[in-house]
Amino acid sequence: MNTLLYELNNHVATITLNRPDKRNALNPTMHNEMSELLKSVNVDPEVRVIVIRGAGKSFCAGADIKEFFKDLEDKPQLREQILATAWDWMWKLLADSPKATVAMINGHCFGGGLLVAMACDIAIAGDEAVFGLPEINWGHVPGGAASLKTIEFMGYRKALYYAMTGISLSPKKAEEEGLITRSVAQADLLSEVTTLANLLAEKSPPALKTVKEIYRYASHMTIDQTHDFVNSKVDQLRLKDADGLRNQGMNAFINKQLRTT
Repeated sequence: MNTLLYELNNHVATITLNRPDKRNALNPTMHNEMSELLKSVNVDPEVRVIVIRGAGKSFCAGADIKEFFKDLEDKPQLREQILATAWDWMWKLLADSPKATVAMINGHCFGGGLLVAMACDIAIAGDEAVFGLPEINWGHVPGGAASLKTIEFMGYRKALYYAMTGISLSPKKAEEEGLITRSVAQADLLSEVTTLANLLAEKSPPALKTVKEIYRYASHMTIDQTHDFVNSKVDQLRLKDADGLRNQGMNAFINKQLRTT
């Protein structure tokens, strides 16, 4: 791969956006490579957690404007094809991945880079990171996914404020506004994400997948619909748990409680 690095350790797959000289900006090659890699990783039984990070001093500065708009100016069909690939890997292969996904954010996280972070289940940022929707600063607007997801995470008024002003957010502010999960000291970022990834890797993969599905759809349901939906998912989980991990975990918890009472 020309734009990505891949490593698998202890059921944790680490994907590194590897264009540090371009602040890991998303170009056509990266979109194609990410699509192919995630298709493989999502069906790999050895993978339980996916961590996405950026090489060098940035997570991802967004789209590579030159390669998308200047180099493809006279190739509209190719550009549309690449944009479709980008949409597919972010919102189907990553956002709907059966694995737990974690964004490890350092440095710049703008535009398309922010989309990658929002597509992950959990986003942890070092305190030197910078977030924003800068499109308005050059007479453009955030894309549809960015508009929808920032409203979903931050609420309408706050999302609109940052989209209209183009003002950047510090990690602490991004955490307060609901854009990321946590901000930590830059020096602790790697150890914090590693600890989290290892913790997630210890969980039952079918249970993690089910939790993701429940939380993805529950917000659009009534309380009665959510009750029925969760019960159906629990029934499915019981059928998929051929090794009895669910009962083993429950029995271990009950026995621990009995020993402490």
